[in-house]
Amino acid sequence: MGRVEGKTAIITGGASGIGRASCRLLAQEGANIVVGDVATDEGEAVADEIRAAGGKAVFQRLDVRDEASW
Repeated sequence: MGRVEGKTAIITGGASGIGRASCRLLAQEGANIVVGDVATDEGEAVADEIRAAGGKAVFQRLDVRDEASW
């Protein structure tokens, strides 16, 4: 069992760039992923991609600049 297998990772900025790569890598290692981002369409696409590959992921709209959205 890997270090992240079965654990949940909340990735802010998960819709693109390093955040997206982190989501994909952690999902490949068996983590459950919460893709957090202000970019709803792109974030949903990342979560869909992970699920299509057999992983577990959900998208949650998140604006880290707005404490109420945490």
